[in-house]
Amino acid sequence: MLGSLISKTTCLMFSIPLSIALFLSRPVYAQEQSSAVPPQATCITPQGEKIASYQNGTHGIVGDSNNFVGRDDVYSLGEAGALQCFCATDGSGVETIWWSSFPQDRVDELTASGWIFVPNGSLWGLAAKPYLAKNTRYLCSSDITGGVGGSSTTNQSGQILGASTLAATGGKGVLLTLMFGSFSLLMFGLLLKFRFTKN
Repeated sequence: MLGSLISKTTCLMFSIPLSIALFLSRPVYAQEQSSAVPPQATCITPQGEKIASYQNGTHGIVGDSNNFVGRDDVYSLGEAGALQCFCATDGSGVETIWWSSFPQDRVDELTASGWIFVPNGSLWGLAAKPYLAKNTRYLCSSDITGGVGGSSTTNQSGQILGASTLAATGGKGVLLTLMFGSFSLLMFGLLLKFRFTKN
């Protein structure tokens, strides 16, 4: 019965239009980052033009009243805002996303999720307009040129692992499980095929 439902004609009837549709489809690329989405940037691989760099000294981190000693670099993210990369002398770092093109009607929602509202960025060396800022801790190397680089980041609300750490966490077990599962499904399919073709 199963063999009659899945005939060669039925498979061809569905696979040809699907193949043509997949062949003719084009990927869709975002033209510009939406202002409703915070800028995506990281101090591990900073992007944008460096607009400020302080080799060593005492620095402030938005939302934290402590003074921090180390290196501080700031990168422009265009109209979206800026990325501040602080790297302390002990190798601990704080990455701050300064978001300037945020939707005004979502300020309460965003501050409830960990963003800090800064009414005037000029107090932090940025343009004189409002910003939302979010700090993320990361491991850096203070002796690397630029004061950035590292292997992992830790968000204040939880841990986010860097690529090198993710690559070393259970990759073999997942791979073996996927391989075994795929092989099992293949064998099951072949068994069904031979069983229904003999009847």
